[in-house]
Amino acid sequence: VRIHGSGVNTEHFAQAPLPNQPAFVFIGRLVRDKGVIDYLDAAKLVKAEHPEVRFDLVGPFDTNPTALKPADIQPYIDEGIVAYHGEQKDVRPFLKACSCFVLPSYYGEGTPKSALEAMATGRPLIVADAVGCREVVRSGVNGFLVSPRDPVALAEAMAAIISSRDHLERMAERSRSMAEGQFDVRKVNGTICEVMGL
Repeated sequence: VRIHGSGVNTEHFAQAPLPNQPAFVFIGRLVRDKGVIDYLDAAKLVKAEHPEVRFDLVGPFDTNPTALKPADIQPYIDEGIVAYHGEQKDVRPFLKACSCFVLPSYYGEGTPKSALEAMATGRPLIVADAVGCREVVRSGVNGFLVSPRDPVALAEAMAAIISSRDHLERMAERSRSMAEGQFDVRKVNGTICEVMGL
């Protein structure tokens, strides 16, 4: 029996309307293998063409061997490419403020909890075509899969998100319906209990 990750509470992470201005967010530990620098480099490319677009970065620094240091992201902050918000106990305000969630991780994820939370909020996703991440995106349907370690491809996917409000809204609705249909924690837990005979 296959379950879809640990699931997401679709009531706690309620669907929210998309913001008027395009905005992207990365939420996760600041580890190089999670594609943080790829996200920042892609943001720089997009900002050159669309200076009005906002990019947020949420998450703690880490002790992982590939963890980033504050000095690694400070130039992007200084240039106005990204706003860094540190570690947050409640990420819902940042999901509501974004129009797309980005996780270009090649870390070897399970099903990323942060991606499921974004889906439940009704947000398209841009993720790396890598283990774990690819399970949450149907490319062109509720977001885009991009090649790992490819900021240019990431920037192109971001540009596609920006270019069509109608398409963005369709992908947002599809993300929410996928969260409800496949990833709702009650369904995941029900499957586990059924298999265990509980």
